[in-house]
Amino acid sequence: MGSMYQWGPQQRQQQHRCPCSTWPPRPVRLQTSILLMLGLLGYMWVTASRSLLAEHTRPATDTSGLRAGTTRGGPRAPSRSLREAAAAVAAAAWQTGPAAEAAVRAAAARDVILLAQGPRPAGGVTVAGSTAGLAGGGAPGLTQAAPVISYPAQFGQCRGPSTNETVPHLVSVRRWWSSKGRQGESITLVTQLSLERLDMLENQCSVWPDAIAAVVYAPTLGGRLWSAEDPSLAGQRLGVAQSRLDAFHGRMEAQGRCTLDLELASEDFRDEGEVGLYPFNAARNRALMLAGTEALLLLDADFVPPTSLAAAYQASPRAYQELLAQLRQGQTVVLPAFETASGGAEGRALALAAAQRGKAFVVGEYAAGRLLGFQMRQYEPGHAPTDYARWSAGDSPYTVQYAKGYEPYVLISRRFVPWYDERFRGYGRDKIQHLTHLAGLNVTFSVHPAAFVVHVPHRKAPTFRATRSSGQWDKLYKLYVEVQRDVRAQRFLPVVSFPHRCTNNNSSGDGGASGDGRSSSAGSEAGDQQGLHHGQLWSSRIKE
Repeated sequence: MGSMYQWGPQQRQQQHRCPCSTWPPRPVRLQTSILLMLGLLGYMWVTASRSLLAEHTRPATDTSGLRAGTTRGGPRAPSRSLREAAAAVAAAAWQTGPAAEAAVRAAAARDVILLAQGPRPAGGVTVAGSTAGLAGGGAPGLTQAAPVISYPAQFGQCRGPSTNETVPHLVSVRRWWSSKGRQGESITLVTQLSLERLDMLENQCSVWPDAIAAVVYAPTLGGRLWSAEDPSLAGQRLGVAQSRLDAFHGRMEAQGRCTLDLELASEDFRDEGEVGLYPFNAARNRALMLAGTEALLLLDADFVPPTSLAAAYQASPRAYQELLAQLRQGQTVVLPAFETASGGAEGRALALAAAQRGKAFVVGEYAAGRLLGFQMRQYEPGHAPTDYARWSAGDSPYTVQYAKGYEPYVLISRRFVPWYDERFRGYGRDKIQHLTHLAGLNVTFSVHPAAFVVHVPHRKAPTFRATRSSGQWDKLYKLYVEVQRDVRAQRFLPVVSFPHRCTNNNSSGDGGASGDGRSSSAGSEAGDQQGLHHGQLWSSRIKE
């Protein structure tokens, strides 16, 4: 018998009748068809991967025509799951087939979470203490994928709201990125504020020579800006807010000391009764997503930090790496908080002078009674564990024990920042909730020997009155009692509007933990490091 590739008379006759039916031979035709199909599938895979990556890195757009409001029972349109986000990372590395699937599985297994940081300036973005430049450089405005932050499992856990819970759903209207060079030894000040209080952000930018990630909140009522403080804003289109922030950001780029990354966030309301309740924790979560470094300073907009804190670490890469090493062990560094005895312009001038002149000046003003421990007369538990007398007299770091109600301002690694519970809307217990959760995750609180923060006096926020008059104050108290109970039972999960980002993938609201979704464990990564020697937290080079 001849080979299957040898032609006989019968095959020649068939080929004469219809050459297309027998040439090339069937085995060759089959191989060619398979190759064509594989090529088509490969093209479809790359196209889909590029589309997913483009969605992941697209900049925020003007969404003034979108209705935000409050999310009940979960977010309205989750962008994509953790697994899909990991697939975008695989696509970015131009992996296909089994390699990409393996990358997705590995990412999910490591509890990798992607922070939606949007576009970054072409000059580079500070990630985990180093500058990661864009390939090829170019003019500002180019984009790159968000950095990947690896979490100890319990710190990234959260859940969506259940059917009887509500959380804000903030819409990103626009982002502004600083075109200034990014410092490798960087600490990002993470904050949030309302549109009417840009003067507070300007205070911070005037003294902080490092990165600031700030979310500015501007709600609308029936599609028009709402404001209880600025009549010139009330009733205007959202574009007015954009114009104001555009001018502000340009001025900070030209005159401010900071490297300011800014986001305008909004939500629309139909009922005026709810619009006055400021979404503190939802705005804080968005600011966390905006930050581009591992070392973070979590601070409210009405406080200023010392210039020397950022400057010292920028001047000493070795000291900065030592700081990062300690933060990565679960250390949370407390910055003692002060307030001025006087208000108005005099108090503001004193606060800014303290930020620029350092610890020695603060200790002298504290001894003279012109600076006070923050709200020690109104709410002593908030900062009493810091021990102001010990800090004033010493020059070494020391650990403090967490106590109920303690709410210091802290330096912390992004890996050890749990999400804020977004159910806390309005004035009261929003930050205490976060510190209670943080303490329940077994982090260690250590007081910085030289750094501090000072409150800049200002008018009382209208959200305080709205919280009291609406009955929200009592609701927040009951909610905080519930949080304390769940933290003690190691089953607390913060409720957020983005459950698809939760590392436990528990996207449904269940009123607590489910399965293995606990927010703390006896063998947590942070808890294993409580025996760390604290005397080496900071190099002597940066002590005053």
